[in-house]
Amino acid sequence: MKIHDFAFHNTKFHVGKRIWKTAAAVLVCFFIHMLRSGQTFPFFSTITAILCMQPYIGNVGKIAADQLIGTMIGVIYGVIFLGLFQYAFPGAGIVPVMIVISLFIVPVIKTSVLIGKAEMAHFVCVVFLCMAMYLFQDGDPLTYVLDRILDSVIGIIVALAINSLTVPRRRRKELLFVSALDDMLTDEHNRISSYSTIELNRMIADGANFTVCTEQTPAALRDVFADMHLNLPVIALNGAVLYDIAHNKYIHKLPMKAESVAALGRILAGTQAGCFYNTLIQDTMIIYFEDFKNMAMQEIYRDLRTNPYRNFVCAKLPDNMNVLSLYVIDVTPAIIDIVKVIRESPIGASIRLVTSIDEQHPGYSFINIYDQAATRQNMITYLRQLIDAKASVTFGSKEGKYDFMIAEGQDDKAVKIMKSLYRPVIWQKSFEEQIDKIKEKISEKSRRKSKENMKADEYKAE
Repeated sequence: MKIHDFAFHNTKFHVGKRIWKTAAAVLVCFFIHMLRSGQTFPFFSTITAILCMQPYIGNVGKIAADQLIGTMIGVIYGVIFLGLFQYAFPGAGIVPVMIVISLFIVPVIKTSVLIGKAEMAHFVCVVFLCMAMYLFQDGDPLTYVLDRILDSVIGIIVALAINSLTVPRRRRKELLFVSALDDMLTDEHNRISSYSTIELNRMIADGANFTVCTEQTPAALRDVFADMHLNLPVIALNGAVLYDIAHNKYIHKLPMKAESVAALGRILAGTQAGCFYNTLIQDTMIIYFEDFKNMAMQEIYRDLRTNPYRNFVCAKLPDNMNVLSLYVIDVTPAIIDIVKVIRESPIGASIRLVTSIDEQHPGYSFINIYDQAATRQNMITYLRQLIDAKASVTFGSKEGKYDFMIAEGQDDKAVKIMKSLYRPVIWQKSFEEQIDKIKEKISEKSRRKSKENMKADEYKAE
C-alpha cells in the first residue's frame, strides 16, 4: 500500500476562538500569581477562569456567581473541618482524618443540591478537599482561606475580561439570513453541529435575523432546534408554511387550490401509490391517508406516528380542507409515470412537484406536491416584509438556487460565512464587495479541491 493511499488531506483540525481565550485566561492568572510574589499556587484562579469561559457571554455572569458561591460553600466546610481537628481533636491520626474527610463529602454535596447548585457539587468538593489537605501543612489557616477566596475572584475577573474582548465590528441587522436545513446544517442523523448551534445562538442573541428553509414538516423541526434560540419563524414544507416553533403557531400559509387537490385525488385513485395529505386546521396539522398502498408507506407511518405533533387520521380527506401538500410514494417506475400524467393534466401548471429517491426504502421514490405559489422565494419575500429586512442572503447545496452554494462535506461553512457577513470588522469593505470576495474564495477552494481529487484519482490509477 502506498503512503498517498491514506486520506490525510481530509483531516480537519480547527482551534476555536474560545479555546485561545481560555489559554489566554490561564496565562493571565499565572502572571497575576507572579505579581503576588508567588505567595500562592494559582490552582483555584486558573480552574475558576476555565470554568467561567463559556460559549455564550450571557452565561458568564451566572457561572461566575455559581463559582463564587461554590467556593464559599467549600471554604465554610473546610473551616469547620480545620477547626475540628486543630482545636477539638489536635494530633488525631491519619486514618481518623481520612474517614472524617470522606464523611464531610456527604454534607458538602447535599448542601450544593439543596441550594439548587447541584452542577457545582464537584467544584465545591475540590475546594473543600484542598482546604482539608491544609491540615497536613504549616501556616496560618485564616490566610489560606482568604487566599482561596481571592484566587476565585481573580479567576472570575480574568474570565469576564477576556471573554468580553473582541475586535470592533459592525452589525448588519437589516439582513435576513436563510439557510437550507436538509443536507446543509444537519448531518446524517438530522442534527446540527455544536459549532453551528453555538455560533448561531450568539448571532441571534446579538440581533441577527436568521431562519431556515426545509422540506420537512414543522413536527420534525422541534427536536432539530431543541438547543437553538430561533427568533424568527422557519420556512417549512418547501415554502408552503411559515411556522413559529416557540409558540407552535403558523404565521403564514400557502395552501393548494381545492380543484387541484380533487384532480390529484382522481389521478392517484387509479394507481397503487400511497398518499399522505398534509392539512392544517387552525394551528394543528392533520395528516390524512385512506389505506396503506405499499410497504414503504406503512413503514413511514409506523416511524412517524409516535411524534406528538404529527396527527394521522386514516379516513377520506374531508371537503374544503386547507391542504398544504401531498406526499406520494411508490416504486420508482410508477412515480415517473405519475409525474408525467400530472404534468400533462390541466392542473399541471398550477402545482409544483418535487421528486426524490427514497434512500430509506430501496426501489421507491416520492413526490412532494405543492401549490405553484408555495415556494421558498415567495416565503422569504413575505418574511422580509414582515420583519422589514432590506435584503436576504441564502445558503444551500443546490447550485444556482442560492446566493451561496455550499458543497457537500464543507461542515459549518454556511455559519462561518454568515458570521463574516453579519459581523464585519469596522474597516471591512461594502456588503456587495464582501459577498463577491467570499464567492471568489469559495470558487478558488473548489478549484483546488477538484485538482486534489484529480491527483487522488491518478494515484489510484497507478
